[in-house]
Amino acid sequence: MPHQDQNDCPPNIYVLLNAILDYKKNTGRTENTDPLLKIINFLQEEIECILSAGTTGTAGTNGSTGTSGSTGSTGTSGSSGSTGSTGTSGSSGTNGSTGSSGTSGTSGSSGTRGSSGSTGTSGSTGTSGSTGTSGSSGSSGISPKYALTFNKCIDLSELVVGENTYLYLNDLSYTFGEVVLISYDLNNYFVATVISYNTDTGLLLLRVEKVKISSEGGTSGTTGTAGTTGTSGQTIFCRWTINLGGGIGDGQTLITGSTYPITASWALNSLYAVTSSLVSSSRFIFPSDLVVSLATSKSFGRYLSGSTIPAAGKTAAEVIQLAIVDSISPTVNITSPTIIPFNKIAITNRITSSYIIRSLGATVSNSKLEFRRNNFGSWNQLSVLTTNPLKYTHILTDTNFNTSSFNYRYLIKDTLDASTTASLDITPNAYVSASVNLNVIGTSISLPETNRKRERGNVSTTLSGIISKNSSFVSMSRYTVQFRVNEGNWFGVPGLSDVAMSGNTVTIPSTVHVPTGSANITDIDYQVQVVDTYLTSSMSYKSINLFYLFFYGPSATRPTTSSMVRSLDNRLFMDYTGSFNLYTGGAYSIFTVAMPSTFNLSEVIDLDAGYPNLTTNYSQSNFNVMDSGSNATPYHIYTLSNSIAYTDYNHRHRISTTGLLWYTPTITTLDYTE
Repeated sequence: MPHQDQNDCPPNIYVLLNAILDYKKNTGRTENTDPLLKIINFLQEEIECILSAGTTGTAGTNGSTGTSGSTGSTGTSGSSGSTGSTGTSGSSGTNGSTGSSGTSGTSGSSGTRGSSGSTGTSGSTGTSGSTGTSGSSGSSGISPKYALTFNKCIDLSELVVGENTYLYLNDLSYTFGEVVLISYDLNNYFVATVISYNTDTGLLLLRVEKVKISSEGGTSGTTGTAGTTGTSGQTIFCRWTINLGGGIGDGQTLITGSTYPITASWALNSLYAVTSSLVSSSRFIFPSDLVVSLATSKSFGRYLSGSTIPAAGKTAAEVIQLAIVDSISPTVNITSPTIIPFNKIAITNRITSSYIIRSLGATVSNSKLEFRRNNFGSWNQLSVLTTNPLKYTHILTDTNFNTSSFNYRYLIKDTLDASTTASLDITPNAYVSASVNLNVIGTSISLPETNRKRERGNVSTTLSGIISKNSSFVSMSRYTVQFRVNEGNWFGVPGLSDVAMSGNTVTIPSTVHVPTGSANITDIDYQVQVVDTYLTSSMSYKSINLFYLFFYGPSATRPTTSSMVRSLDNRLFMDYTGSFNLYTGGAYSIFTVAMPSTFNLSEVIDLDAGYPNLTTNYSQSNFNVMDSGSNATPYHIYTLSNSIAYTDYNHRHRISTTGLLWYTPTITTLDYTE
């Protein structure tokens, strides 16, 4: 097995993460080989680290030898012998028998030989040193539950046992309370219990049960037992992961030269897997080809599910490099800044096309820009240049008023036969008719009249305006200001009919128009008809409505003529609904209400004198009153004549009427301006 410096195992994860980011940023560029080689190099080092290290903690060492017992206490001195008779000196008393390291008894005193002193008792034996405690058994290997793809890597050192943590996962199914192993590599993982899992957001809430960052072994004492073997599974954690068949649990060691079943997974962008029957743990050389056993909608590299990757005799790094050489479809883009005005004949459509080759090691092999019209018919080739970006100007002469779309498509194929087509439509702008600002102003109006609501007979109108062209490639030729009365036929306004014009804007000159038959006119409509090279259109509809008036107010004498009625202070259009107030003032004692003969006075109440009903006090007379056009119209005139004026205060006579309008107008609000 290749030598691996202990300080390099496992290799720095940030080297892999940075290389993956570089690879994603520069995908499709020919200079993108360095990040890929860094990824492959890292994975090879990772595999070698896996094989060179025990998968679990090393067995605990034997407990240390117990220390020697403490020294026994000193034995007591033997008692002195009795004094002997004088004579030869008695022999010395024998020493007390030694305890464990007991002191000698004292000698008997001189004198006649007495009997020997009794032997001193032995010191108590020191207790044996206690036996070292056995080391705890190595934990059992835990079977991975699922193959997981993480949205980001996790720093295991930040996890705290007993606390909760969140992970974002792909679509997976979990049962609450389920214990799962999240594997970082064969020497680093954490075990957690599922608290909740949101299948919509992919948010998995876990309670951390165990975190293992490096090998674990028994503590000093008896040798820890080997961990039980975990079952086979897949784990993916921001890297290429190899799980040997049968699983690798704590305490299990790979046997050099042996072979194991293997499941290999790649998770740079998506989840794929390949299987092989045997793999050598000594050099990690694939002894046989690999069969693709799992694939998503994409291929595993250039190999689809069920196909074989020729891997026999290759290292893991070589197999990875082979597998990820994928014929990925190019990214193709086609745009245009061109805007085609309506009826533009000289077409210059500017096309910009670009592409990115994404298959590793591939180059562009074919480029084709094509064109057709209105999504119909065969495609016509415009360019086969592989220039990136391709800038092409399509020049042609179109037919008048053609609004069919211009269809373009851009095809790119690489040397691995991956291809993509992008499409673009340029549609000419639709026709927009000319816009007209028509001014319709009453030649002579007074309150309560407006330009659009006038007294019957007031039909004199001053017309003016501006016509503006909105389709630049359509020429305006003629215009006519038209009118109609009482919603009848349209006629040209004298002096403003069939007027020739040219240019982008035309001014309608100020013109006074007075339609004939004013006595019978209840409404007048105006519009402008514009003729251009494409269409004749009418626009800027304006309407004038005409009504008779109520005349009312105080006066010095009783009104008996049209001019006296029209000289009353107040006027109200006859389409007014409800009652209105006549203010008496304090100067005059005569009060008159005049109304068209289709109306009658129904009630008069004095609101400031206790609400008396004054209806019968208003006497009626009938005569013609001239309208604004000097047309005689029958009126009912009601007058109250008091002997004196109201000197206390200004009284309010509430006037109520009944009757029918001679004409109920249709108010038109289209393009309505005062």
